[in-house]
Amino acid sequence: MAQNMKNFIQQGFTFIELMVTIAIIGVLTAVAWPVYQDYVAKTYAAAAHAELLPLKDGISIALAQGQLTGAVYAYSATELSAFGAAYDSTNATRLISVVGSMDAGGMFTIQSALNGPRSVNCKVFQLKRTSDQPSVPGTWSCSTNMEAKYAPPGCVSDSNLTLLGETAGC
Repeated sequence: MAQNMKNFIQQGFTFIELMVTIAIIGVLTAVAWPVYQDYVAKTYAAAAHAELLPLKDGISIALAQGQLTGAVYAYSATELSAFGAAYDSTNATRLISVVGSMDAGGMFTIQSALNGPRSVNCKVFQLKRTSDQPSVPGTWSCSTNMEAKYAPPGCVSDSNLTLLGETAGC
């Protein structure tokens, strides 16, 4: 009998074992995939927001130095590049377009559409700077029309926000 046991060695998995393994993998994938997609969307939104920050700093410096006046003016991405030493519109991979404008009261607005996964694609980022007051510099605020769960920290979700100009691909 001992000799018969020695000769019997299992030669692989049974069909039931394989089916159970595949079912477990399927359930794990069904649960994990939406979480992963949300993570990717949040990452794209954070990267796009980070690409706009050098412009914010450059514009604040230009306003403080008197390089920008209260004249109503719209800025293209190329013109905005002059204000952000670290900003390069050709390397801004998460942004479809960047536009800026300044109103007669000195309020400066930067807007961009996001290039990313479907849940955040073509959503708008808006950085808005209030005008300077005597002895009080203007302050920046961030808003976006994407769902709040994708918005970067400090960015308020506003579903009524629309892009200032037309954007190709959106």
